[in-house]
This record gives sequence, structure tokens and C-alpha cells, in this order.
Amino acid sequence: MKKRGRQSILSIILLVILAISVYSESFNIENLGLPGFDDVNNEYTSSRTVVLKLNISSNATVCGFSNDDNNSYGIWEPCTETKFWLLSQNSGNKTVFIKINHSDFSIAYYNDSIYYNYTGTGLDTTPPTKPIFVTGNYSNNNRSQTVEWEGSTDPESEILGIPIIYEYRVLLNAIENLTWTKTTENKITYQINTTQDDNVTFEVKATNSAGLTNTSSITINMDLVPPTEPNITSSLNTTSWHNDTTVFLNWSGIDDKSVMGYSYVFTQNQEIDPDSIPEGDINDLENHINKTFNLANDGIYYFKIRTIDSARNPSNITEVSIKIDQTPPSRPEIIDSFQLATGTLNITWYPSSDLSGIDRYEVELSDIDNFSYINYSANFTTNKANFSNINHADYYIRIRAQNNVGLVSVWSNEDEIIYDSTPPTITFQSPGNDIIARNNPILILKTDEDSTCYYNENNEFIYTGKRYHETRIILSDFDNITCIDEAGNKLQTILSLGSLSVSTTPSISNPIDVSAYSNMMKKFYITTTHFGFEKQDFEVYLDNVSIPFSIFPTEEIGNYSFTFQSPNEPGEYELKINDLTIDLTVNDLNFTTRFETSQTISDYENSFQTVKGKLGIYTFGFISNSVINGFESDANFLSSTSSSKNQRLLFFNTKISNQNKKEYLYYTNDFLNNNPTINDYSFKEKKNKIIISNPKIRINTTADYGSGLMNLKIQLVKKSTTEKTITIRKQDSIGNSIKVYD
Repeated sequence: MKKRGRQSILSIILLVILAISVYSESFNIENLGLPGFDDVNNEYTSSRTVVLKLNISSNATVCGFSNDDNNSYGIWEPCTETKFWLLSQNSGNKTVFIKINHSDFSIAYYNDSIYYNYTGTGLDTTPPTKPIFVTGNYSNNNRSQTVEWEGSTDPESEILGIPIIYEYRVLLNAIENLTWTKTTENKITYQINTTQDDNVTFEVKATNSAGLTNTSSITINMDLVPPTEPNITSSLNTTSWHNDTTVFLNWSGIDDKSVMGYSYVFTQNQEIDPDSIPEGDINDLENHINKTFNLANDGIYYFKIRTIDSARNPSNITEVSIKIDQTPPSRPEIIDSFQLATGTLNITWYPSSDLSGIDRYEVELSDIDNFSYINYSANFTTNKANFSNINHADYYIRIRAQNNVGLVSVWSNEDEIIYDSTPPTITFQSPGNDIIARNNPILILKTDEDSTCYYNENNEFIYTGKRYHETRIILSDFDNITCIDEAGNKLQTILSLGSLSVSTTPSISNPIDVSAYSNMMKKFYITTTHFGFEKQDFEVYLDNVSIPFSIFPTEEIGNYSFTFQSPNEPGEYELKINDLTIDLTVNDLNFTTRFETSQTISDYENSFQTVKGKLGIYTFGFISNSVINGFESDANFLSSTSSSKNQRLLFFNTKISNQNKKEYLYYTNDFLNNNPTINDYSFKEKKNKIIISNPKIRINTTADYGSGLMNLKIQLVKKSTTEKTITIRKQDSIGNSIKVYD
């Protein structure tokens, strides 16, 4: 604090007192300022050099100055209004004394003080800015509160390098809970227990280098109750299917304190839930209450949303689904259609598939194949259609499906239904008008169309509905047959059945000789003197050993078809069926290969393991690893037959060597056992190597052909301008191929 005043040595002298009142003089000390400071406090200086400001009267003559001592003035010197002065050393409060001598010989005394500190403390005249809180006004933490603020700014403190000092205090419901406490951070966490609707106030005070302060406060309201889940409105019905490409959703939420915003997801994965971070513009989260979403794919979209209040309490999730189907149904396929004689048309088809489901099928009937005129049309909700009381005619039918969003499939395959007014016909009957061995035979019928057959008016056959019908009857009680086709046309007839002559053992008259291949199913026909026998009436032996078999009535030659499994080994066998003995010859299964061509084959021949012929300049044929014991040929085919079922056969095709063109040779690992020769090529197998030789080509290799990459060098013996190297790669597990080019 400055101390200003004027003192007279003889203050008791009235003249001096009168002089003071006459001379209007003053004296004060000012600092030199500081770069970067717009204004400074002249009560402080950071420099020992100061400016003395004198306001002296006109009759002042000389002045004297002293530091900190009213008795140590320097020499008299002319008085000036401004004088630079050097304060005494060491920081602290400094007082400068001055005495002024006047022309009337009166002396006036003055002094002023200034605080010297080289750090510049006290020079600042403006307080720092207020701390700005970046913490929200709501919290859901009832155990502690955290506040954070942006630091205050003070240019002068920054220039001087003196940090701002922060202090804070805490009030709970306006009552001090923590007194002023210093901190060096701009974020604090304070442990305090709270309940719903409590208010926690934080006051933060910033103090600069001059001791000037600025204070901010924030009150945090305790909100421990989550908001209600939001309401959603949609531009599309959330229970129906749609084929739209966008949907507009609007939402709103309620909280007893304040809504911060909304967190949501729009996804086709129902497992994903929204987090607790609001969506939208960070500066306007509360008003982000609608959005248009694109619907690019078929399927169900799930919109899940929750309200987030200002204390970051999340609400429960509200969910709606948007069902999108932008794809027409699949094409229906007609299975069957038939027209009843009563004028009813029935149609069935494979149903269409569609995401939103099928609303209806449109079925059209036309007597014109291009459907230029529609005779009948109707909609059906299942994959079956029924038209009643239609005119008897031939119709073309087509069907298309419409799904639940109005999209229509392409038309189905077209089916033609021919009006059927003809009853079915029996094409086979067993037994017929023959001698029947028993009173309860199995009756077998065959019809020329799918039918359902009955006997004695209303007794349905055990097996019926197609073209084969079977049931057991009692001859003495048998009356008539009724067969009804799918169109409802009815055949009613009395079958002509033979007479009953009871026989328990069928007598078989043929065949005598049968041949078969080994281990194959063999079928032949037998004739019996009676009809109506069944499997249990037959006994079958092969070389006196009972074997399994099957036997059925037949419309082929004879009464029954007989089937059994031939032996594995070729040879002659005795096959006995009841009292009939049959000579059975079993042959091995040969391996036959045949090559056919429209060109003319010449010079065909066969040898021990080869069959070959010529087509123009080409020689072609088969090489076998077993003996070829059968050979056939003519101008258009060449074939070989081997008795070995495990024969390995190689087909080759090579130009005749004297053409000096491309030479082709194919071989297979472990294929050749007997070293045959084709044209000029000879084959020899030695350990794991195949040695190939030709008088016109020199072939050198020591490579195994078991696996990996083989390099084969082939050099033409005849004159050639180039030497060629051919690489042989193993192609598969069976073998390799070699191609030689000159």
C-alpha cells in the first residue's frame, strides 16, 4: 500500500503549514511496465529501476532523493517532473523519500512506496478467466462425483511463467461438505454418498499471479432412475411385409430429469443391441428423433432404440421389425392335372417359395396354347385347384403366384390336359382262363392307365392306384371287377377265370438249358401246367444246395418269371426247380473295348497284347496288360476282348514314323508287363524306370517316374537344326504322358 504525504521539518511552525497549503505538489512512483502487459499495477515492480513522477510548484528550486531512509539524501539537484530511480536491493516494500527546496527557502518533504519482486508478482490488474466445466449437470453415480473443467486463461501469468492456482470446494444440497482445497489438476473425483435428487455443487476458484481470482460453480443433480423406453412410429406397418426401399422412423422418449439423446441400431441381425452412446449431432443429440433408413436387402430389419437421459441412464429397449420382400415368388411347377368325366378339373403343383409368403395362386385355363383367350380363371390359396362344371374339352393350364407384397412370379410350365371319356382297359390278367391250382389265388391285373380297382363291387384291391393291381380272391365267391381311372371313367366287367383243379406241386415243362454270366442276376421264364401258384410252392437247388430266388406271374412266354443269383465261378452247374432239372452254364464276364469311326480302317491286326489299325497316316489301337483273346474289326470299328476283369487297357494314336512329323507316345506307370512293340517303339520295364527306344529318336533319362518333376532330354538322330528338351510332369496318380515333337 502506498504512503503519500508531505512533511515539514518544522511542522509546528505556522509558516510551513501555510506553505503546504500554498504549494500544490505531489510525488509518486511508477514501474516501467512489462512487455505484453496492456496494463500494470503501479503498486508493484519487477525491476529495481522505476520512474519518479513529481508534480512541483513553480518556485521549487532543487530536490533531494533517498532510498528507505529519510536521513540519507543525496546532493541537491535540479527538480524535474520525471526521474529514473534505482531501488535498493532485495525484494520487498520499497519507500523513496524526496525533499523540495523552494525559492522562499521553505523545504517540503514527500515519500511514496512500491513493492519490488523480480518475478513480477502483483503487476497483473485483471483476474483470470472463469474455469469452464465440461462435466454434465446430471449423474447416476451415488458413490462419487467427477468434475472436469477447461483451465482458466491469464495472459499475464503466462508471460511471467507463474501458474494459476486452483482451489475447489464441495457442497451437498447447499451445505459445505468440503472446504476450499488446492489442486494442480483440472479434473477431480470426490467420494460422496448421494441419493436420488441430491444436488452436489462444485465451486472452482482460479487465482493468478496478482492474487486476483475468478470462480465458477456447477451443480450436479443426482438421477438414479432410468428413463422410460421410447415410442416409435413407422412409415411402414411393422407387422406386415412390404416391398419398399426406404422406411421413415420417428421416436420420442420421456425422463423425469432430462433426455440426452437416443442410441439405436438398424440391422438384420436380431442379436445386436444398441449401446449407451447417443446417436446424431453431438451438439443436438436431444433433437435427433427421426431418420430415413435404406432397405437394400430382402429380409427382416430390426430397429432397436433406447433413451439415454442426461445422467447416462439407459432405458429399456424398444424394438420394431420391418419386413421387406422385393423378390417375386419362385415359379410354380405343375405336378398333375386331370379332368373328371363329371366336368370337374383338378390340378396340383409344387408350391412357390417366397419370403413374405404366398397370398394366392392365379390359375388360367385356355383351349388355345398361347392363352390368347382365357376360358376359365380363378385364384386359390393352396397348391391345389378345382374347377367344377366346366365344358368337356382339352385345356392348356398355367399358374403363377402372388406374394404378400403384391409381387407376381413368372408363369409356370404349361400343362395340357386331354379330356378323357374312355374307361380303363385290362391288359393283363393272372390267372386267366386256365386251370387254377387253388381256390384262393392271388389275382393280378394290369391296366392301360392309372386306375383304382375293386372286386365284388366295393372290395378294393390290396395294391392298386397305378397300372398294376394285386389282391387275393376266393374263386367260389368271386363275381366282378370294377376299375375307375383318374377321370372317373368306370370299367365294370366279369373276368373269365379258368376252372379249379387243386394241385400242390407245380409241374414245370421248360426250359432245359440256361446260360449266365458269373455273379450276376439271371432271369428266365418257366411254364407250369397250372396257374395260381405262389413262391412257397417252389423249391430251387443249385448243385443240390437250396438257393434264394424270386418268382412272379408274367405276361411273357410261360407262366412265371424266375430270377436267381448266378455262382461266382464259371462252369457247369445243375439247377433244379421242383421236378425240372436244368443244365446251367456260367461264363466269365469279358472286358470288351470297341472303337468306332465313320472313316475307313485299314491294315487292322492283333497280336499278343495289342490290337491296331490305320486311319490314313495314323496308327491307332489298344495295348493291354493281359492277353487279348478276342478281336473283331471291319472298315468302321475295332474291338478287343480280354477274359481278365482287371485288365488295364491303353488307347494310343500315333502318326506313322516315316512321315517325320509329330511323334506321340502315351504310357502309364506299371502298365506294360510283356514289353510289346508299336511301330518302331519298344517298351521295357526295369525296376522303377521305363526305358523307351526308337531308332529315329535318342531318349536318355534316369528319372524315376514315381513322383515329382522329371526332365527328359530327347534328341533327333536325323539332322535337325534345333535340339529340343521336353519336360514330363506327372498328371495324376495313374500315370504320365510324353509328347515328342521334332
